[in-house]
Amino acid sequence: MGYAFTMDDVAFLRSAAGTDAVVACADLELTDATRLRDVRRARELVGEDRAAAVLETVLLRRKAASKLDLSDDWLLTDEALQQASPTAVAQRRAERLAGRDVHDVTCSIGSDLVPITATASRCVGSDLDEVRLAMTRHNCERAGVAPALVRADALRPVTRDAVVVADPARRDARGRRRWRTDDFQPPLDALAAAYRGRDLVVKSAPGIDPDAVPWADEFEVVSLDGQVREACLWAGSVATAGRRATVLRNSGKSWSISDDEPDDCEVGEPGEWLIDPDGAVVRAGLVRHYAARHGLWQLDERIAYLTGDEPPPGIRAFHVLEFGPYREKELRSRLRELDVGRVEILVRGLDVDPNALRPRLKLRGPAELSVVLTRIGRGPMAFLCEAKRIP
Repeated sequence: MGYAFTMDDVAFLRSAAGTDAVVACADLELTDATRLRDVRRARELVGEDRAAAVLETVLLRRKAASKLDLSDDWLLTDEALQQASPTAVAQRRAERLAGRDVHDVTCSIGSDLVPITATASRCVGSDLDEVRLAMTRHNCERAGVAPALVRADALRPVTRDAVVVADPARRDARGRRRWRTDDFQPPLDALAAAYRGRDLVVKSAPGIDPDAVPWADEFEVVSLDGQVREACLWAGSVATAGRRATVLRNSGKSWSISDDEPDDCEVGEPGEWLIDPDGAVVRAGLVRHYAARHGLWQLDERIAYLTGDEPPPGIRAFHVLEFGPYREKELRSRLRELDVGRVEILVRGLDVDPNALRPRLKLRGPAELSVVLTRIGRGPMAFLCEAKRIP
C-alpha cells in the first residue's frame, strides 16, 4: 500500500509551494539504504507535515517515467499508477474512439482520459474517489486537455449516448490462472448490466476467459514490446472483430490481426525456422491466423510454436540447426560437443523447468545457443537453434 493522499495533499502539491517542495526533494536517492536519511532531509526541506506526500510524489513520478509519457509533473497514487495503461496502449485505444463522444467512468488519475480527450469529439471523465478526481483535473491541465469532470459512481450512468470506457480495479486473484468477472471492482457483469445497449469498452486483465464475458462482442489482447499488457472488451458498434491481437512497439512497426482473416494452417515437419508468436496472438487464440498470414505451419495443432522456411519480418525467430527427441542426458552431451556454455531455454507443452534444467546441463565453452523444448504428438522434442532478430 502506498501513501494515502488527502485532498489537502493534492491542494498543496498543486500550489507553487508544493511544486517547489517536490523540486527540493527530487535529487534524494530514495533507496532502501538511504530511506531514513532521506526522510530526515525531506522533513528539513519541506516540513514534517508535507514530507510523506512529497516523497511519495517524487517516487511515483520516477516509476511513471517508463510507463506514462506525460508524467513529469503529474499527481499519482501508487495503486492508480500500477493499474494505468502504458501511454502507447492508451493512445491505441483512443485512436479507435476518435471522433466519438466518450465517457470514462473510472477516470482515476487520467492516464486513459488524457489521450481519449485528445481524439474524441467530446469527453467526460468521472470517478467516485475525490482525491483521484482532483489529481485528474491537475493532470489534464498539465496535458493541455479539458474534459468535463464529474464525481460519480461508475454503476450509475450520468451520460446517455457517449461510448462508455471503464477500467475496473483488480482484486487479488493470486493462485488462479484465470480471472473471474467478480475479481474486478466494479464487477465486469455489473458494468455490462449498467450500460446494456450502450457502446462499452472495458479494460481487463489478460487472463480473463472470453467465455466469461459473453456480452463482449470483441475480445482484444494487447501487448507492448513483447509483454502482454491487457485485454480489452468491446461491446456494441465499437467492436470490429470477434477476437483481435494488437502488437505495439515503442520503436518499430505496430500491427494487429483478427479472426476475420483466414486460418488455413497445416501441421507438418519442422522447417528451417521456429517462430514463437507474440503473447497477444497466443492469448487471443489467433495462432493459426498468424501462421496463415505469414505462410507458416504448426508443429502440433495443440502447441503454439510455428515453423516455416522464412520468418515474418520484425520479430525474433529461431534458426533451426538440428532437432531430435528430447532426452536430458543426450541434450547435455550434444551441447558439450558443440562447446556451448550459455543457453536460452524455451519450453512449451512439456513439464520442464528451464531454471532447474540449466544447472543440470553443466555447460562450459564459448558458444551460445537457444534450446527449444516442445511436444510433437506424444513425443518430447529438442531443437538447437540460433536466435536472430529479423529486420
